[in-house]
Amino acid sequence: MSGCLLVERSRESARPEDEIADFPSSPCRYWMDGLPPVADAPRLELELKLVPASDREEAIQVAWVAHLDGGDAPLAVKRWWVATLRQRRRERTNEL
Repeated sequence: MSGCLLVERSRESARPEDEIADFPSSPCRYWMDGLPPVADAPRLELELKLVPASDREEAIQVAWVAHLDGGDAPLAVKRWWVATLRQRRRERTNEL
C-alpha cells in the first residue's frame, strides 16, 4: 500500500458513505487522489509523510491552498511544518 497516508477525519470531512450506524470511520486511509493534482506528487507525498498523522489533515489543507493559489504545494507544506515546529519549540521554551 505505497500510495496512502493515515489521516484523521473530523465529522465535517467524513463522507456520508463512510459512516455506518452513525459511527464515523476514523482514522481512515486517504489515497493520493485526495491530494491536490500537482506535477510532483511523489515530493508532496514525501513532505506529508514527514508530518505526524495528528497534523496531517492540516498539512493537506495547506497543500490545497497553495495549489489553488498557484504555488508549490510541497514547498508550502514543508515551510508550514518548519514554522509549526519552530513555534512549538518557542512555546515550550517560554513555559520555563
